[in-house]
Amino acid sequence: MRIVITRWGLDSYLDLLHRGVLDAALYRRVLRPDILLLRERNAQPKFKKPKFWGPAIDLRGRAVGDGWKMKWHNFGPHNVQLRLCIALIEADSYLCHAYVKNSGSQDKRMAASLKDKIQLIRRLQHDERGEL
Repeated sequence: MRIVITRWGLDSYLDLLHRGVLDAALYRRVLRPDILLLRERNAQPKFKKPKFWGPAIDLRGRAVGDGWKMKWHNFGPHNVQLRLCIALIEADSYLCHAYVKNSGSQDKRMAASLKDKIQLIRRLQHDERGEL
């Protein structure tokens, strides 16, 4: 299983760094180890906890096919709710975008954006920036 860093994922990570939501040390200490758990997601108990992992829910209240979210609460120096949208396509995980959750409606808009990105990935119209 690959964990693919998309251009969208990298751009959102850099934006979060720039805004001071996280720093490289916090990424290495908290986010990266959790993201690497995607390789063995079916065997990891963390993925059974809805406060950590769950489906992306769109504006109509439906789960986005192949769309998921990792969740961190009270994250970083500003105690934000951080979300990472992930597309699970075949055996691969695509890191699509991360954001600070400010409201339920924003969460649903980000899920709709994830749905669009999943379609682009399926059509091979995305940029891969690396793998973990």
